[in-house]
Amino acid sequence: MQMAFPNAVSPQGLHTLGVPQSVDRVVVTVKTNGKALHFDASGQIVKSGGSDLVLTPTQSSATLKLPTGLNYTVDYSAQKSSQNNLELAWAEDTFTLTADKTLTPGLKTIIDKVELVKPETATFAANQKYPVRLLVTAPDGSPVPSNDYSVSYAVDANTDASIIAGSAQGTLVQLGLVTDTTVSATLQGLHADHTSGSFAPVSTSLTLGTANVNISADLAAPVINTSSLTVSYNGDGSVNTIHATAQDNVEATSLVVYKDVEVIATASSSNWNGTVSFDASVNPGQVLMPGDTVMVYAYDEAGNESQPFMYVIPNRAG
Repeated sequence: MQMAFPNAVSPQGLHTLGVPQSVDRVVVTVKTNGKALHFDASGQIVKSGGSDLVLTPTQSSATLKLPTGLNYTVDYSAQKSSQNNLELAWAEDTFTLTADKTLTPGLKTIIDKVELVKPETATFAANQKYPVRLLVTAPDGSPVPSNDYSVSYAVDANTDASIIAGSAQGTLVQLGLVTDTTVSATLQGLHADHTSGSFAPVSTSLTLGTANVNISADLAAPVINTSSLTVSYNGDGSVNTIHATAQDNVEATSLVVYKDVEVIATASSSNWNGTVSFDASVNPGQVLMPGDTVMVYAYDEAGNESQPFMYVIPNRAG
């Protein structure tokens, strides 16, 4: 029976063994027919006074003398002695012994904590890719070797984001236009009770940076105050300006006066809300005389048009 312990990590590389770096002892328990066996220093089974086999970095192999023809179960508990022999990894072999046999345990690290870590940025941008790291730790807080678990990633059904790539180290997420995206990871690995299976999914949220866009629909047309229409005259009695007021819920912006089918006068304003006064000057080269009939329209900022008002130019007083 032999056990490979992790070597110290050097700045030039990382260990590749499938147990945490802090493992420094492996307790080997041998059972047959449900009965635990004890051994002396030479590996012989003893009725009393013996102990479990303990492998260490300085004594990483041992030979046990077991009767043939029996079924055996061998448990391996990889521990950290500096934390009261905290169990960090475990494995089990079952076999029927018929001849000499070499056991090299395939230890799997016990998973204590799973976490997804998103990039440290205040906001995320639409249609961009972002890495989300997966942190898996053993009971002593050390990293779990990546070959000791499998993982699958998903995004919630209410988002248009997608998983671009995934590995034991994390996932790459392509965001879309949906503001909030939840990324989840489901892990398969070894539990503290020595059973292998799924762990509760872990998740993190990526939230897009947004700005408010206020939208309103102005459906109300301005109203011309018909009693407000007056005109100013030139010296020859022709009209030079039409005066009027209009009201609107947002902004009445312009007044347009038609004679027959031609625009004969216009005015604009930048006043907001309430009643707006307009002074529409007659276009150069056009003549407007008393007795002429015009149609007056008011418009607001949204382009809504008032009901037309027909106005007959009055005679000049006096």
